[in-house]
Amino acid sequence: MAMGNALRALRNAAGLSRPAVARVAQCHPHSLARIERADRRTRRSTLERIVAAIVPEDRVAETVDRLVEIVGPALAMESPWAHRIDRRRRRRVRLRANREAMAAELVPEVAEQLVRQLHVRKIRERRWGR
Repeated sequence: MAMGNALRALRNAAGLSRPAVARVAQCHPHSLARIERADRRTRRSTLERIVAAIVPEDRVAETVDRLVEIVGPALAMESPWAHRIDRRRRRRVRLRANREAMAAELVPEVAEQLVRQLHVRKIRERRWGR
């Protein structure tokens, strides 16, 4: 069994959708689909994030090892810029959490006013093509 098929089987057995796993693993659903179809090579760190989103925490290491064994030499090397990528990923998560917290704090009247302004802007764009 190819690694992509094994990964898809794990995800399906857990009853998880591709977008849900991708969201938790902090990758794009299309990237996950390409990994599952074996259209894209992947790194061990990416596999670890994906598997951590699917299986219980105590089984992550053994599952990743099994998948790495299946992949063999086709596994992509870790990026020399991995520390920068991780830092950027953590920053994105922090910013998303801040945006969600700010949205939750909006007073309903302010939120309604913002929606009205967006609606008016869309109407103007349709009328005058701006």
